[in-house]
Amino acid sequence: MDSKLIFFDIDGTLMDERGAVQESSSLALLDLKNKGHQIFVASGRCLAEVPRKILDIGFDGMVLGNGTYVEYQGQEIYHSIMDGKKVVEFGKVLEAGQAAIFFSSKEGCYVRSIVHENFTRVANENPETLGFWKEFLDITKIFADIYELEHKGIEKVNFHGFQGDFHPLKEAFKDYFTIVPSSIPNRPKGISGEVCNVGISKATGIKHLLKHINKENGRFIAFGDNHNDIDMIKAADIGVVMGNGVDDLKAHGDIITSSVTEDGIIKALKKLELL
Repeated sequence: MDSKLIFFDIDGTLMDERGAVQESSSLALLDLKNKGHQIFVASGRCLAEVPRKILDIGFDGMVLGNGTYVEYQGQEIYHSIMDGKKVVEFGKVLEAGQAAIFFSSKEGCYVRSIVHENFTRVANENPETLGFWKEFLDITKIFADIYELEHKGIEKVNFHGFQGDFHPLKEAFKDYFTIVPSSIPNRPKGISGEVCNVGISKATGIKHLLKHINKENGRFIAFGDNHNDIDMIKAADIGVVMGNGVDDLKAHGDIITSSVTEDGIIKALKKLELL
């Protein structure tokens, strides 16, 4: 069997809302490696946000922050940083719209103290997702002055519960940032999104990785569940969408498998005759 290149999203694909990885998925990934296939993470999470349980699987490389950071066998091969002044400008508009904002970098995730407090409360009120939130909150860094973020190497911004007028915001920053809808457990009401430099996506990150390993035109398989996976699923030779995935993504999938909690990973890999 030819060696395959296979990319897996984390949240909603490898990991469920509780922050748990199905045993069947972990065993399937190890089996893929033993059969000589190369496996990769392709996630909206930045490096500091990737749980140890995911890193310990032993992926060959990672496309993180929706394509803003790429590494292969532990070596950084691509890194896209947002303009610090624009991050501050954008953040101030979001805060005026009462959004909870997470400014993510390779080193950690920067939040206001009130955001940390509110999401700690949300975590404690929802025991079923406590693990998910605890892992995330443990790597957050609290900032007081938003201008601190100018020099923090911000790669991606997540915002939740924006109450302002979204269309002028998107138009004002269209030359700098790409905004895609986001979905997380127990998010606040209002508009939510993931933001990175314009032209960046998981698909472009994968392209950088394939070029690095001299497989620029190589075929690959991708697994995902959310809006930030659309470009990746469309670019893949075989795009697998989890049963819990959003309808917008399912419209582009070649295979719709079971949900993350119903052994969707291993079922799809068996259907592809990779296991």
